[in-house]
Amino acid sequence: MRRSSLAILTVLFASACEPDLSDVPFACGTEGVCPDGYTCRATVCVRDGATLGVARPMRISWINSAEMYWFPASSGGATLVVNDGFTDGARGLYEISVGKDGAVSEPTLLLDFGEEFATSSAVVALDADHYGVFTIAFPSLSSTFQSVSFWSVPREGRGGAAKIVAEAPAPIPFLGGAEPVYVGALARQGGVDVSYADPSAGGQVVIGRIEGSSFVERARLPIGSGLPLSADSILWDLGDAIAVRVGLEASEVWRIPDGPTPDIGEPVAFDGQPIYAFDDRIVVLTTDESGDSITASLDAYDWSGAAVTQNPAGVLQPDLEPFSGFSGDGGVLLAPVSDDESFSSLGVARLDPSGSFTRSAAIERPGNDPLYSARALSSGGRVYLAWTSFHESVMDLWVGVTEESP
Repeated sequence: MRRSSLAILTVLFASACEPDLSDVPFACGTEGVCPDGYTCRATVCVRDGATLGVARPMRISWINSAEMYWFPASSGGATLVVNDGFTDGARGLYEISVGKDGAVSEPTLLLDFGEEFATSSAVVALDADHYGVFTIAFPSLSSTFQSVSFWSVPREGRGGAAKIVAEAPAPIPFLGGAEPVYVGALARQGGVDVSYADPSAGGQVVIGRIEGSSFVERARLPIGSGLPLSADSILWDLGDAIAVRVGLEASEVWRIPDGPTPDIGEPVAFDGQPIYAFDDRIVVLTTDESGDSITASLDAYDWSGAAVTQNPAGVLQPDLEPFSGFSGDGGVLLAPVSDDESFSSLGVARLDPSGSFTRSAAIERPGNDPLYSARALSSGGRVYLAWTSFHESVMDLWVGVTEESP
């Protein structure tokens, strides 16, 4: 007999002797078996009529940690845009609407990426009716070049059909690999800054600028610490420049001044994972696995690489992808944070340039599946949190909403 069946029989026997179980007593597993009076909802048995408090809108093969994006919605709630790049029969970009009351819609397909390979994406708010979606896709069987495109995609059912409005000015060769690299996009100053990897010439990261239908290449950065097929790219706004984070295992941060021909210095390299760049310093997540748990600290460095401050940042789980900061109404937000390695409560915190942070919200999560990543948005006094966790051979996407502490 399978262990899950034994567990259900044990619970059924216990419920006969002790009928007063909690609203969410245990996980139900993928077979969906629960005792009488309970229904399997989002991998846990929930008492009929009880409110779970969070929703699981998608069960998928995989969502990359960098490909979850929150935006304030016209209704006063929020929308979550995610790239399901690996689920057979469902590869594409999806929008999920989330109300202020926590009501979560079914996912709506925004862009169909087809069935041959995964497509990497970065999403920005282009205007009130459109997302700007930057993509890099492997070639079809008849080509040897990747497609690098910038799309105008309707938001919340408005804005007409999705269409390509700009494409990379130079072809990007395909030199092998299992999936495209992450790409970066940042809407600022009336346009969109983008970054992507070109595997030629030993590997480079291309920095470009899109304004309307114009796509201009501004700079090329060497990839010093990782192969171009494992390049990770995240952009942050520094006011008169952008910061570009390159690399997965070991990261470098570049400062790229504004202008068509920027004067670029040397990158700053870190042993930890940079999670946000401010104008005068960079905050880096550093982990210590010497004890029984993985402890974390947020270390601030100036742009010369000199250490400035160090702040305890709780604990991490082994599979939890290092979080990255994203700005919103509540400043720069980090998620999830916790002092308990079970992460039964997922904390959201505001980050300041010193590396210290203030916890502003928390959401209780059902079950205890291992976490992978999380992203948060602060809007209208509410915090919207999305997170992914591993459940057996699949990944679950969860969404929760709560009030933000002042």
